[in-house]
Amino acid sequence: MKSRALLNFAIGTLLCVGHMRGDTVILAKEGSVNGTFLALDNGEVKIEARSTSGVKTYTYKVAAITSILFNNITYNSGDPPILGNRPAEKGGTAPPPAPPGFVRLQGGSVVPCRVESIDSQFVRCADEGKAKGAIYPKATVQEIRLGAGK
Repeated sequence: MKSRALLNFAIGTLLCVGHMRGDTVILAKEGSVNGTFLALDNGEVKIEARSTSGVKTYTYKVAAITSILFNNITYNSGDPPILGNRPAEKGGTAPPPAPPGFVRLQGGSVVPCRVESIDSQFVRCADEGKAKGAIYPKATVQEIRLGAGK
């Protein structure tokens, strides 16, 4: 009976630790958001963030993000920024195209990457010219630089 209780405790602990994995989305103009990264697809990033007002899912356009860090930070002391709910900035010129991005792997290796998508398991880089796009296990990635902002 003790071994069964110990097994249940161990499984519960592992499940909790798995949910504590955190990520940080760094925005070009509005600070950052800590939480659980959900996906990057169709030009949008989704992150589930905890703060004093509860747990919410936030969606940001890739163009508004400079980096994504895979770390252990899950909590925000205040509500994360909500973009797009203010008047557009004056000036008729479009922002310059984002510089090429990169992926920083565990151990510090940096490889060029124009991120196409990110899901719970993989970071996928787009094909560039004749080079075939690369796929990296998300667990091996420390940082993704998307190129927005500077």
